[in-house]
Amino acid sequence: MLSGATLRYNEFYVQVFHGDVPHKNQTLLPRTFAPMKPFLNDFPTLILASLTLGLAPFVPEPHILGKLRWVAGGAVGMRPMDWFDLALHGLPWVLLLRLAVLRGVQAVRKAAQPAKV
Repeated sequence: MLSGATLRYNEFYVQVFHGDVPHKNQTLLPRTFAPMKPFLNDFPTLILASLTLGLAPFVPEPHILGKLRWVAGGAVGMRPMDWFDLALHGLPWVLLLRLAVLRGVQAVRKAAQPAKV
């Protein structure tokens, strides 16, 4: 007998990998990821995450800037731990940029729609 978690995973697998279109009220994300949606689409939370996790430690320079300079300089001597560190400190900035682009696209589409009379 399959458990509820296994059934949800199998439904997710079928929808994603076999092209079944979910119903109007369903999402392609498993239910375990559903609480993440508000976090991923909330500007104040992403700004706070970017300014804290994204820049920490702050002294002598923000950590992400040092990693980006290292990558721009050829990434000589970077170990897997350094790449993970770059991903960890860069993720809030990527999510913030993603949300800004999505909201910008929504605004442009809304402005491009003809006004209803």
